Amino acid sequence: MFEFPIHVHCALYDALASALLLRRLGEEPELKGGTLRWLFLQSAASDAARERMGQQEFL
Repeated sequence: MFEFPIHVHCALYDALASALLLRRLGEEPELKGGTLRWLFLQSAASDAARERMGQQEFL
């Protein structure tokens, strides 16, 4: 059985939060047509980082 306290890995919470955020972003009219690649590129910290990311192949 379980021993208390149960230590839960944060990755589960990160995945759930990410899924909820992506779902919510998909409901925004301005972002509705955006692709996952577009969202990935918009997450870059700078124009230079965005340029480097844009040159990579994203599956």
